[in-house]
Amino acid sequence: MDAPPLSYDPLTTLKNIQDHLSELHMLGFLSRRDNNQGVSGGQYYEYELDMGPEIIIRTRTEIETNEV
Repeated sequence: MDAPPLSYDPLTTLKNIQDHLSELHMLGFLSRRDNNQGVSGGQYYEYELDMGPEIIIRTRTEIETNEV
């Protein structure tokens, strides 16, 4: 039995996630730390919330309740 075909391109999905994280970083929601583990570990970013989670949840709730 063959595996069903993928309905999305994993690289496109990864790129979309990376772009979204970068935008959230530029808007001040996330802080970003560069990591370089050399040839064996590669280079990557680590993200974390740059503001309290209650602010983010409250803002999201306000946006969702004001949708038309």
